[in-house]
Parts: sequence; structure tokens; C-alpha cells
Amino acid sequence: MQRLITLAVAIAVVVLLASGIASAAATNETDVYHQPESFTIDNPCPGYEEQIQIEGIFHYQGHLAKVYPDPTQPEHDIYQYQVRNNTTNVTGTGLSTGDRYRLNSQFSLAEVQLSPEMGSQGLYTGTETHQIQIISYGDSPSFIGHVTTKYVWTSDLEKIYIIVENVTGTCTGGGQTT
Repeated sequence: MQRLITLAVAIAVVVLLASGIASAAATNETDVYHQPESFTIDNPCPGYEEQIQIEGIFHYQGHLAKVYPDPTQPEHDIYQYQVRNNTTNVTGTGLSTGDRYRLNSQFSLAEVQLSPEMGSQGLYTGTETHQIQIISYGDSPSFIGHVTTKYVWTSDLEKIYIIVENVTGTCTGGGQTT
């Protein structure tokens, strides 16, 4: 009888530990997202101003981890989202000239603090900005694009929405790149 009680207690402890690990894994996990994007960016180089239609697949590999409780909203926690981004076959076309562009990006690791957005039913949000080299295959010069991405997690941290919010460019002053 003593063995059965000991076995039952051991099983209960294992079940409790396993459930704790499972709930911790829900806020400490790594996911990969592949998202088609389509947006325009203005060529910032003097004499070559035109809108460029950008299209292709953006890849996001992110790791979500709880950091600490929110000091202003104790019922909520602050999370950190470490994200690596890159692109596959992302190209652009000048809407006036027809010039072709290729995006070259090996984005470095970015850390985004996620905190509850006030008045949004507990959505967790954070933003980060990364740079992309935009290489011209026409007469227009190449330049650097700055992409601001917003990450929006549902209140239960089960679903993420990745939104390209703002795209600007900086002319590097170089000539044509082929």
C-alpha cells in the first residue's frame, strides 16, 4: 500500500512539473514565419525620384520570452521578442522607369520589448526598424531602405501579426550597380 501511495505521489509530481513546463513553453518559444509582402518605397536619390513596387517573401524567426511584470500594469507582463529577419527573392520595379531592383538583406538580431497596448483588449505590441540594401539593375542608383515592422501578439500570446508599418529610403550617393 505504501508503494502505491509513493507511486501516486511521484506521478502527481511529474504531472504538475510537466504542466508547469508546458505553460512556461507557451511564453518561451521559438517560431518561424514566412510572410509575403507587397509595398512601395520612394527612391530617395535626387533626379531618380519614383515609387518602387516591392514584392517577395519576408522570413521572421522569433523567440518570445517573459522578461518581468509591467510596473504600471501589475496584471500584465513585459515580454521580449528576439527576431531575425531575412528575405527570399524580394524584387522591386520602378513604377515610372520600369527599372528592376533586388533587396539584399541579412538582418541582424533585433530585440523588441512587448508590452500591453492600452485600450486594445490586452494586445502586446512592439516595433523595430531594420535596414535593407536596395540594389538597382537599371539607371537608378542603389540605396538603403529602412523598414519599420510592428509585431502584435494576441492577449494570450498564441498568435502574432507582423505588419510592415513604414518604409523610407536613404540615398547612398553611389551610381548604377549591376
